[in-house]
Amino acid sequence: MNRLLFFIAFMVSGGLLWGQSLNLDTCISQAKKHYPNAMDSKVLEQISALQVKSLSTAYLPQLDLTWQASWQNDVPHVASGSMPFTIPMAPKDQYKAMVDIKQLLFDGGAVSAQKKLENAGLEVSLANTDVTLYKVGLSVMESYFTALSVDRQIDILNLVIDDLSARLTEMQARVTNGLVLESDMLLIEVEKTKKEQERSQLLLMLKNAKDVLAIYTATTIGEQSVLTVPEIPASTEQLNRPELNWFSAQNSQLDAAMNATSKQRMPRLLAFGQAGYGNPSYNMLNNEFDTFYMVGLRLNWSITDWGKSHRDKSILSMKKEMVQSGQESFLQSHNLAAVKFSSQIEQQKVALEGDKKIVDLQSRIIATAISQLKNGVITSTDYINRLNGYELAKRLLTNRELEVLKNQNLLAYWRGSAK
Repeated sequence: MNRLLFFIAFMVSGGLLWGQSLNLDTCISQAKKHYPNAMDSKVLEQISALQVKSLSTAYLPQLDLTWQASWQNDVPHVASGSMPFTIPMAPKDQYKAMVDIKQLLFDGGAVSAQKKLENAGLEVSLANTDVTLYKVGLSVMESYFTALSVDRQIDILNLVIDDLSARLTEMQARVTNGLVLESDMLLIEVEKTKKEQERSQLLLMLKNAKDVLAIYTATTIGEQSVLTVPEIPASTEQLNRPELNWFSAQNSQLDAAMNATSKQRMPRLLAFGQAGYGNPSYNMLNNEFDTFYMVGLRLNWSITDWGKSHRDKSILSMKKEMVQSGQESFLQSHNLAAVKFSSQIEQQKVALEGDKKIVDLQSRIIATAISQLKNGVITSTDYINRLNGYELAKRLLTNRELEVLKNQNLLAYWRGSAK
C-alpha cells in the first residue's frame, strides 16, 4: 500500500510523464530548474552573505589577549655608586598578561565600499549562471523539435502503412478471384514491410530523442507521452538576453571596485585600550606585580601610495572598455543571427506555398491511382511509385512547417522574449 501511494505521489509531482502531453515551454523550464548549475545561485548567495557578514565585523570591537614572559640582559638604570640612596630598576625577567581592545570609529566608507563590491560580484556570478541556463534552453529546444519532427514522420508513415494494408487486402481478394497475379500483391506486401521497418527505426529515434529530453528535464518521459506543437511566438524586436544583464553587472562591479579603491586611502579613526597585570607595569621602576591600563584614540592616514591607487583605477577603466567592446561584439553577433533567422523564415514560408500545392496535387494523383489499381489500369509498381511520391511530398511539407516554427521559436528565444 505504501509503495502504491508513493508511486501515485511520484506521478502527481511530475516525476513521471507517461501518457501526458509535453510542451516546449515546460521542458525548457524543467531543464533550467534541474540543471546542475541551477543550484549555484543559492550557493553563491549564501557565500556572498557570509562574506558581507565577515566584512561587517570590522565595526565590532577587536579583542586580543597577550601573555608574555621574557628575560633580557640589561634594563634602563642609573649608576648610583656615589649616591646615598639606591635608585630602583626594572627587573630583567619580566611577566605580562594583557588585553588589547580596538574599536573602529570611522573608516571613510571603506567597509561599506567593500560590501557593495561583494554584492556587485554576486550579481555578476548570478548573471553568469543565467547565461549558462539560457544556453541549456537552446539545447532543449533543438532536442524538442528533433523529437517532434521524428514523431510527425511516424504519423505520415502510419498513414502510408494503413493505405498499403488496405490495398493489400484488396489485392489478396483479387488474387483469390484470379484477377491479378500474386506477384502484384507481393510487391505491395514488400513495400508495406519496408515502411514498417522504417517506422521501427523512427520509433527508436523518437525514444532516444525523448530520453534526451528526460535527461534534461530530470523526469521519466513515457513512450505514450504526446509532443504538442508549440505556438507561433509573438513577434518582437526588443532584446532581453541574459548576457546584457551580465555585461551590466560587470560594469557595476568595476564601478564598485573603483569606489573601493578610492576609499582605501581614507583616514581611519580608532579607539583603543589596554589593560593588564604584570611585572613591571607601566611604572618601570616598580619591581612588583601590578595592574596597568590605558585608553586613547588613533588616526591612521596613508598620505601617499606612490601612485598605486591611480594605477589600479587605470586598470579598472581598461577593463570597463573591454566589457563595453565585448557587449558591442555580442550585439553585432546577435543582430547578424537575427537577420539570418528572419531570412530563413521568409524563404521557408515562400517554399511552403509550393509544398502545399505539391501535396495537394500528389493527393489527387494517389486518389486516382487507388481507383486505377482497383480497376487494373495500373500495376502495383505504378501505384507504389505514386504513393512514395505522395509520402515524400507530405514529409517535405511537414519538415518545412516544423522548420519554420522552430526558427520562429529560436528567433524569439534568441531575442530573449521567450522562456
